Amino acid sequence: MSPKVKDKDTGLTDVLEAIESRIIFGELKPGDELTEDGLIETTGAKRHVVRAALDQMIRSGLVTKQRGHSARVRRFTTIEVNELYHMRAVLHLEAVRIMPLPAVAADVLHLREILSDYEAAVEAGAAALQIHRLNDRFHRAIWALSRNSLLEEMIDALNIRSAAIRSHGITHAGWLSQARIEHREMIDVIERGDRDRLARLVVDHMHPTRRIWEDMHGMKGGDQQR
Repeated sequence: MSPKVKDKDTGLTDVLEAIESRIIFGELKPGDELTEDGLIETTGAKRHVVRAALDQMIRSGLVTKQRGHSARVRRFTTIEVNELYHMRAVLHLEAVRIMPLPAVAADVLHLREILSDYEAAVEAGAAALQIHRLNDRFHRAIWALSRNSLLEEMIDALNIRSAAIRSHGITHAGWLSQARIEHREMIDVIERGDRDRLARLVVDHMHPTRRIWEDMHGMKGGDQQR
C-alpha cells in the first residue's frame, strides 16, 4: 500500500497524483471501492480535498459512481475498450492529417529534447510515474503540431480515460524498448514530412500496451475498430 502522506495540508494536485498513480499502475484494481474515509487515511488530505479529487476523476472517466453508492475504479468492458481505442485512433489520425509537415526545426528540436529526457529516465530506472508523465509529454508535443487546441483537448481527455490501460507498458521492458524505437521514428518522419508513415505509426503505437492490459485482465478484445 502507498505510504500515508503526513502533511494535513495536502492539496488537490497531490491527492489526484496519489490516487491516479495507484489506479494507473494497478495498486487499485478495476472495480475497487474508493471511499472518502479510506482516501483521507491514505493521503492525509482533508475531506473537501478528497471529495474534489474524486469528482475530478469521475469527470475524467478514471472513476465511476452511481447514485447511492461509493465511487469505484472504472471497470472496462470489451466494447468500451474497442470504442475508446477507435476514437483515439480517429483523433490521432485527424491530428496527423492537419498538422503542417515537415515540421519546423524548432518543433523537431523540442521533440528530440523531450525524447532525450524520456530515454534518460528509462535508462536510469526512474519511477514508473515519471516515465509515464514523460511519455505523455512527448505525445502531447506531437499533437500540439496540429495547431488545433480543441483537438488537443479531446485527445488528452481520451488519454486520461485510457491511462489505466496505456500505463501497463511502462513496467514492461520489451515494450519500453520498442516504444523508444517508435518514438525516434515518429520524430524522423515528422522532420521529413512523411504523413502516411506517421499516420500508421501513431495508430500502431497504441496497441501493444492495450494487448498487455487485455492479457492481464483476461480480455480478448483484439484491435478491431468499430
